[in-house]
Amino acid sequence: MIVLKRPTKEDEESIIAFVNEVQAHHETCIGASGVDRMPFIEWLDKIEQGHQGQIPNRVPFTVFLAFAENHLVGMCNVRHHLNDSLLFDSGHIGYMVRPSERQKGYAKQMLRLSLDYLKDTHHVANVLVTCNVNNRASEKTILSQNGVYENTVCSKEHGLTKHFWIKRD
Repeated sequence: MIVLKRPTKEDEESIIAFVNEVQAHHETCIGASGVDRMPFIEWLDKIEQGHQGQIPNRVPFTVFLAFAENHLVGMCNVRHHLNDSLLFDSGHIGYMVRPSERQKGYAKQMLRLSLDYLKDTHHVANVLVTCNVNNRASEKTILSQNGVYENTVCSKEHGLTKHFWIKRD
């Protein structure tokens, strides 16, 4: 069982270890709003501004850390609504489970809790979630939450991407 929480200064060591593990696997941190591209304190400030909707040309978003028994297993970025770019490229929710913690059901829990947050806090009941066409694990995660395939698009940033809608009544 995981819990989602917003990052704080106290999480710095766990987050740096997460980023280092992801980079050691030659991957990019997804759902972390640039944590791997800037100093930690700058990132914390950025995600707080994003949560408050204070970043120009960006929709408000909330970054969550996913913990299982006080161990950081994943990160997710929940966008409070969509603009045209997100509707085409990314959707409402981006998430990533650290490589050493995959295949344990954490992604399903992260997605479910993110969907609950969107519905309960931002009253979003129709949620777009996307994944790369080659990411079968993510597709299975989306389908586990009753994702309904809409289409596949090709974008400059993400390549071929499948779009799924999840309805939460």
